[in-house]
Amino acid sequence: MEKESEKILTNFRERIISLAGLKFALLKLNACERAAKISAALAHSILVLVLGLFAILFIFFALGFFLSELTGRLSLGFLIVSLIYLIILFIVYYRKKQVRLAIANLIVGSILDEDEEEKTKEEKLKQAIHEAEK
Repeated sequence: MEKESEKILTNFRERIISLAGLKFALLKLNACERAAKISAALAHSILVLVLGLFAILFIFFALGFFLSELTGRLSLGFLIVSLIYLIILFIVYYRKKQVRLAIANLIVGSILDEDEEEKTKEEKLKQAIHEAEK
């Protein structure tokens, strides 16, 4: 009787250790997946930001040359463009709380959207498994 209970306890202990190892492996995989998704989103955002900055830069160069033709002086056209940049700078500086909040909302929103997509995929998979069991 004791040998049978020892076997059961040993088997139970082995299963718990195995389950703990699997849970830890799953935790590591989930952390790696999240880090990869965040890194990919960050790299994409940086790429879009750099390309957007170049586009804005060339638009302002074109505006500077256009204003230079209107005013007749190259320096005056680019002075007007730099004043526009300063106005934008002051607006962004004095609205830094709103800008930070908007950026934080974008980041959290993109992470939560991915989580919701994963949840719907998991629910569909569970439903398919449940239907297959029937």
